[in-house]
Amino acid sequence: MQPMRTQLPGKIAATAAIALSLCLLCAWTSPNNQLSPEEAQEVEESSLVAEIKQWGEHVIQMKKAGQLPGIASDEHGTLSMSDAYGRRELHELQFPLDFTAGIQKNDEPDALYYYLFRKEAANADWTLLRAWKTDQAGKLLENLLTEPAPEQE
Repeated sequence: MQPMRTQLPGKIAATAAIALSLCLLCAWTSPNNQLSPEEAQEVEESSLVAEIKQWGEHVIQMKKAGQLPGIASDEHGTLSMSDAYGRRELHELQFPLDFTAGIQKNDEPDALYYYLFRKEAANADWTLLRAWKTDQAGKLLENLLTEPAPEQE
């Protein structure tokens, strides 16, 4: 499955991450990806969607604060979430939970930046575990983080 991508113009809105999470979860519904009202309610109320929303807001806060290695707070690009989940995960959420963000900067189209985040438990904060930069073919160009980032306030 190809990662879903959303263009992030100007200031990044938290709703972009929320919309992205719902799009990712809709892939398991029907061949034409139409959700019934019951399926839409199931997705909206799932703990997985709540976690994806919280993760997306955390990534956005880190970007705005200039805390994503390799990405300045005033840079713009495309954010993707390369993790995909199905109906089973809506109800069987297990920790630790890992999500990976991918960013392609507008001014550096030949490079991709990846950020692996982990949440150890439902009441824990998200932690940036790994950050790296690749070329378009996936060849590692640079490790951007050698130790987990300190906890964010």
